[in-house]
Amino acid sequence: MAVRLSRHSMISLRTLEDLSKNLNGKRVLVRVDWNVPLGKNGRVEKSALFRIEASVPTINELLGRKATVILLAHLGRPEGKPNPEFSLRHIIPAAERILHRRITLLPLPGGITNYGLRITGSPQLFLFENLRFDPGEEANDPQFSRRLAAYGDYYVNDAFGNVHRAHASMAALPRLLPSVAGRLLEREVNTLSLLLKAPKHPFVAIIGGAKISTKFGVMKKLLKVCDTMETGGGIANTLLLGRGFEVGASLIEKKFAKISIGKGKLLLPEWDVVVSRQSRKAVGVRTVNLDRGELVRENELIVEFGPRTVARYLAAVEKAKTILWNGPLGVNEVKEFNKGNIALIKAVARQTKRGALTVAGGGEIMSVIDRLGSRNKFSFCSTGGGAMLEFLEGKKLPGIAPLLKR
Repeated sequence: MAVRLSRHSMISLRTLEDLSKNLNGKRVLVRVDWNVPLGKNGRVEKSALFRIEASVPTINELLGRKATVILLAHLGRPEGKPNPEFSLRHIIPAAERILHRRITLLPLPGGITNYGLRITGSPQLFLFENLRFDPGEEANDPQFSRRLAAYGDYYVNDAFGNVHRAHASMAALPRLLPSVAGRLLEREVNTLSLLLKAPKHPFVAIIGGAKISTKFGVMKKLLKVCDTMETGGGIANTLLLGRGFEVGASLIEKKFAKISIGKGKLLLPEWDVVVSRQSRKAVGVRTVNLDRGELVRENELIVEFGPRTVARYLAAVEKAKTILWNGPLGVNEVKEFNKGNIALIKAVARQTKRGALTVAGGGEIMSVIDRLGSRNKFSFCSTGGGAMLEFLEGKKLPGIAPLLKR
């Protein structure tokens, strides 16, 4: 579903329209987010192909404008030195199938000299080896940035998942060349801005995951604009403890239990929860009716919210015109503990069909959405987890700051 954007929702980014109209023979450095998991066979896992697919519109548009495109990417954590396990050679076969083009792998530049890329009459597509093979990338080293800049006439950032990282290819490099946002980054920024600045109401935010400490800032920001916030996972466990409920051996952050947040807007599984004696296996699973005085025992863990809480959460979702979801509402790795997540995902998909703007992001909830084959049933799925949270929290992001119109 196409996301309809209000002009009031957009951050003013320089985009591909701001590049020279004549790119014939020009070299464009394009930062992409191809940091994808590899299977035991060294191939890109099928569930991660969307990260490569997301960069296709920008790459094809530049090639269509006759530019030579030089891609910049990283893979894993090679600790600043070459490691065959993290070579981008593993990514190229999948990328070539998706792009229907040959990709030439280049070694990282070792000096401030042009590698002498051959430009023929046809646009070419190159990929530098893993940027993190050089310690200068994560150190945001200006010398490494200058070596990269020597290869390009322009710079395009299309790696939204990394915009919160002050790394050389994200923060320093765009200040050395005429720089713009690619189509993916542009869409990410515009969609997430819309949630903060011009959402349609009712607006329901669904926030789950293990730690409230990592999401407290974004929860406070969203509670200023949303009508209802539904919580689950370790976040809800912590808040339940603060409200005087027994949570047994559940995952919590005790120092956050007494915080005051979201009065009147925040929904917790105060009616009922599902517990188990193990977190990785369904053992002794039962429903505990908290509102009826039933207790979670010391050897039990809350693994998801109960059926009456599911119904309560669904009621809010089914009225919503804007929905944001980040983080699973329970132990998403165990299928027996995912009934609530699945029911809500199906409800959000129905709201998408009814015209609601539905946005999801974050690796854990996206894995549940993908297992259901429901990615295309959301209006928009962000390619960023940490970047999405920091953007929504309103932090200044080092990968976006150099691309803003002055």
